[in-house]
Amino acid sequence: MFELEFLPINRNEESTWILHESKELNKKLLDFIENEFENDISDFDKVIVYEEECYNLPVNVIQL
Repeated sequence: MFELEFLPINRNEESTWILHESKELNKKLLDFIENEFENDISDFDKVIVYEEECYNLPVNVIQL
């Protein structure tokens, strides 16, 4: 599982956290990110992907 931290473009807003049951970083996870916010995806700058329960080491950073 992965924990996704969506960082907003507006730095005054807090990050949005979502848990995803994917077992690996792949197209399915990227599709989930796009579909989760649909039109609001432009409100976010990037997504930081962490393995569940390992928040101090990001697995990947996806620029939106």
